Amino acid sequence: MTVSARARAVVGLVLMGLAFVLLLAAMAQALMGDWNTSIYLALLSLILMTASGFVAASAPATMAMAVRTFKVKTEITCPSCGLKEVRDFSKGDYVFKPAEECPRCGGERFISSIFREEERKPKPPPEEL
Repeated sequence: MTVSARARAVVGLVLMGLAFVLLLAAMAQALMGDWNTSIYLALLSLILMTASGFVAASAPATMAMAVRTFKVKTEITCPSCGLKEVRDFSKGDYVFKPAEECPRCGGERFISSIFREEERKPKPPPEEL
């Protein structure tokens, strides 16, 4: 059974809150003159703070940087009939480079533009507690 990042964050916050309350109780005991109890409470508070730090450090980062990927496309145009065709970019393509013969009118086509398209990936479902 895996524990989600949100659950780890909640556990870390609860431990930190409990450590803070114990530290306040230790200070109150020290002010009343009970040094033994205050030292034990302060040590327990320190242990809980360390544990909450380990829980927080073991939780994966919730904000991951999205990596955008692109596909480069080449648009080929026939100036005679206006036929436009888009294909994947191939090494050596450049704008105004002569391309193959037009299938519609038989005229010479050329590369009119080179552009990129962002690949769309479906978003993963939200994480449950």
